[in-house]
Amino acid sequence: MRFTPLTAADRHQVRANLGFGEDEFLIASYSRLVPRKGMDTLIRASARLGESFGNLRVVIGGDGRDRARLQRLAATLRGAGHVPRTGRG
Repeated sequence: MRFTPLTAADRHQVRANLGFGEDEFLIASYSRLVPRKGMDTLIRASARLGESFGNLRVVIGGDGRDRARLQRLAATLRGAGHVPRTGRG
């Protein structure tokens, strides 16, 4: 199967269905959650960038041995700005 970008109308519909705004800058990852994937770095970076980029949204989906640690890290950084969603997406 070959990747084909969504049309503007399809992209709008998908974002609406998932609850994402048209103006949000979306970074998404869906994978096995293990330490070597570096999702903790992504969570820390998004928390730091959240103040400067209020429209930044990070969504991390998947499952694995690092899931609970990533969720704790995201919860700890809530006061630092935007915090991504983690879990089974």
